[in-house]
Order: sequence, then structure tokens, then C-alpha cells
Amino acid sequence: MPDRPGFLGAIFNDTAIFVSAPFDGNASFEQAQFRGESFFAQAEFNKIGEFGDCVFHAVTSFRESDFLIDATFHNSSFLGPSDFTENQFRGSVDFGGSQFNEDADFCSVRFNDPEDFSRSTF
Repeated sequence: MPDRPGFLGAIFNDTAIFVSAPFDGNASFEQAQFRGESFFAQAEFNKIGEFGDCVFHAVTSFRESDFLIDATFHNSSFLGPSDFTENQFRGSVDFGGSQFNEDADFCSVRFNDPEDFSRSTF
């Protein structure tokens, strides 16, 4: 059995709800397409949260989520509003090259290690 949820390249055609979900291993969502709303509010990522090269087509919420190690969102597109309010990024976080087409809310986010927003557009 794999040591992490494997959603590499997955296509979520409707609302994706991972509210309060505990991810005990690395959570790999790289290259996924979220065509409906996506909710990861209050999720806990106990290892690496991998969301690089994703496309979030609608409302996206990671509100009050906790990333205990590293988080990657590099080269991802947020086409609708995105909410990262009160997140905790305890390791490094990479949003380099990401595109935010609508409101991106990072109010009260706690960054503990280096964060990379280079080449990102808002």
C-alpha cells in the first residue's frame, strides 16, 4: 500500500471536499484539476502537501489548514477566489510561478520557514 494519497493528475469534476481531513503521509495532488469548488479547510497535512502544477477553477479554501512540514503550490493556477486565512505553514512553502486570477486571502497566515512567491501573479 502506498505511503501517501496518490491524486497525481486527478480530475475532480465536481466539488472536492477534504474538510478536516488528516493526511498522515505525503499528500500528492500534483497536476490535479479541480473543476468545481475545492475545500481543504481545517485539513492537517502531517508530511508534505504537494499541489504543484494544479488548476483550481473555482472557489478554493485551505482556511485554517495546517502544513506540518513543506507545502508546494508552484506553477498552480487559482482561477477563482482562494482562501488561505489562518493557515500554518510550519515548513517551507513554494507558490513560485503561481497565478491568482481573483482574490487571494492570506490574512493571519503563519509562515515559519522560507516562503517563495517569486514569479507569482496576483
